[in-house]
Amino acid sequence: MNRTRWCSVVVALCFCWSFGEAFAARNWESLRGLGGMQVVIGDLNPEAVQDGLSTGLLQADVVRSLMGAGVNVLAREERLQTPGAPWLYVSVATVRTKLGSHVYSVSVALFQGALLDSNGVSTSVQTWERGSFGMTRSQDLRRIRRAVGDLVGVFIKDYLAMNQECPICSIVM
Repeated sequence: MNRTRWCSVVVALCFCWSFGEAFAARNWESLRGLGGMQVVIGDLNPEAVQDGLSTGLLQADVVRSLMGAGVNVLAREERLQTPGAPWLYVSVATVRTKLGSHVYSVSVALFQGALLDSNGVSTSVQTWERGSFGMTRSQDLRRIRRAVGDLVGVFIKDYLAMNQECPICSIVM
């Protein structure tokens, strides 16, 4: 790819990234009052699995982070009994290059049930999302796990900001 094209791609990605961050910042209110959520990890590319990444590792990492911060993690049955049936979805897309490294995109999104005003249909909608992308050697897929952990950390920060009680004024912030 020539230099001009590469610069155009980088500028476009930065624009999309900043737009996404501005959109995501407005969605904190959707986190207020959530009593917990189920964690769902998307399917992984078989090449990434072959190189050592697994849904089990990602699931354990995310659950440990959430529970460590005091966020309630629900089993599927509990989620279905919870208003809004919230679930935190972690998606990791990877492509192995000819040189053996992985280009990756990571997304962490919260989905909740919603009732559409237009026709009364109940559906699951994305109410919070963050993403990142990068590149790592096949021998170091821990970088992808760290990227997931960083995004889950942002989710925890936003979640706690909307659900912690103010010790002085006794109202939910």
